[in-house]
Amino acid sequence: MRHLFQIVLLALPIFLVGQALPTQAQETPRDAASSRVPEIPTIPPRPAPSGARTPDSPAVASPQPVVYRVDAPCVRAGTIFNVAGANLPLLPGTSGVFTVLVGGGRFVTLEVLASNSNAIRLRVPTGSKLRPGLLYHFELRNRKAAVLRLGTPLQACRSLADQPSGQPDRSPTPLILAALRVEGTAALGPFYSGNTATFRAALNVEGWRILREEKLDGLGMQLLWLPLPPDLDETTFLNRLRQRFPTVVFSMDDTFAQAGEPRRFALKAMGVRPDCSMAASTVHFGLIDTAVDWQHEALREPSIPVEEWHPESMGSMVPADHGTAITSIILNAVSISGPRLSVAAVMRDSNNKATGSGGDIILGLDWLQRRSVDIVMLALEGPYNQVMDLALLSAADRGMLMIGAAGNGGPTSGVAFPASSRWVFAISAIDAAGDIYHQASRGREVLASAPGVDIWASQAGGGGRYYSGTSFAVPYAALALAPLLEGISRDQREGLEAMRMRGRLNRLIAASATDLGEPGRDKAFGWGLLRIPACQ
Repeated sequence: MRHLFQIVLLALPIFLVGQALPTQAQETPRDAASSRVPEIPTIPPRPAPSGARTPDSPAVASPQPVVYRVDAPCVRAGTIFNVAGANLPLLPGTSGVFTVLVGGGRFVTLEVLASNSNAIRLRVPTGSKLRPGLLYHFELRNRKAAVLRLGTPLQACRSLADQPSGQPDRSPTPLILAALRVEGTAALGPFYSGNTATFRAALNVEGWRILREEKLDGLGMQLLWLPLPPDLDETTFLNRLRQRFPTVVFSMDDTFAQAGEPRRFALKAMGVRPDCSMAASTVHFGLIDTAVDWQHEALREPSIPVEEWHPESMGSMVPADHGTAITSIILNAVSISGPRLSVAAVMRDSNNKATGSGGDIILGLDWLQRRSVDIVMLALEGPYNQVMDLALLSAADRGMLMIGAAGNGGPTSGVAFPASSRWVFAISAIDAAGDIYHQASRGREVLASAPGVDIWASQAGGGGRYYSGTSFAVPYAALALAPLLEGISRDQREGLEAMRMRGRLNRLIAASATDLGEPGRDKAFGWGLLRIPACQ
């Protein structure tokens, strides 16, 4: 009888913890304030791996918290979801640990409804303004840093009604981008190998349609725009497309914006001699931005050949400050001779903010590739876009060097996309004192820094003004990297050679940059302040 009683005592905890978390995220009801939040179920811990410590083993250090899964397909203000793991801290408690969603340069502190060592039930505060479609990382944090980050990010639910104020408006019908491989070109990863006709026929079977398509010979891609079906939201449609066509790359046709706002600071020179004349006869610069005011007095007679293009679908383009400013920097910062500049005008100015769609930016990248551009300046930022990342990979594989603005999300935000792509060199901005721009984003992707604070540049319509932001560091970085490409032919920068070239440039930058901040490469300055070798 005594043995039977012991068996019952051992079995009772197993029975009590034998429940599982629900698999669906729950939305807070409208009268949530008066509703009772259900208690959190207890999750049995995962079986210990072979060789794990048993109760009779010697004592070891406290195990680290682990997160196995989050059950929310997407989150928005009011969403209740569950986090499953092991060795999780009891919340709220005295440990000083709290839970947040991190993304877009800010973090949202979550409400803890219940918790135990194996699960936490959380709610996104009702007033939270998550950016639809943006990826957020779930973190356990203390006052100093993240204690634990879930590797797979959560996406904010896409809904036009949830569009935060101050964000660029989407088109009336949200669009999905689809990327296919042009037949006869080499595949670059999980790239759909069939033809557009087959893909279209399969879409018709599902009752879906193609609104527009473009063949991008420069990138070896077929780009298609799919309208959102009236009976589906954006997240559901994306998930169904990815399940139905697992080898096609899909993403939203996201809105990207300029990575810089005008502020007044002191101009920081790069240590370039005033009389410097830099010859870069073989380098072809490219810029993806707004239309340029070529009638401006500083640009009317450029010292190098220039050209501008925009997709016919965009109609006429009006010159704007952002593209005009970046162009004036690249043409007038130092006296250069020999290179060319091609501008893909795929962004428009709206309320003093330049914005453009991901699809149009990809069209611009394809045009620059077909123009055999060597260095592309990407002074823009937006949410991660898988189709655009694939286009960046294709461009890098064909020998193009891309320089991106790290972003202006502030010191707590990560590097913005597309600068965060592994195929782009991320550049940050410094001020007159050699300090990092106070709004610059931080991250391990930052390669180096260049002047980007209190930069005098032209504005559309005539005259000029001071600009600040990581956007305005990008043209200086392009001027610094151009001499490093001298003598490297295009076929020496393609395919596997592209990776070797990036490694070689990284070593040259590490050796020549002026170290700032922490010794060596850091998340704020990268390797430090870029120098223009030909002008020292």
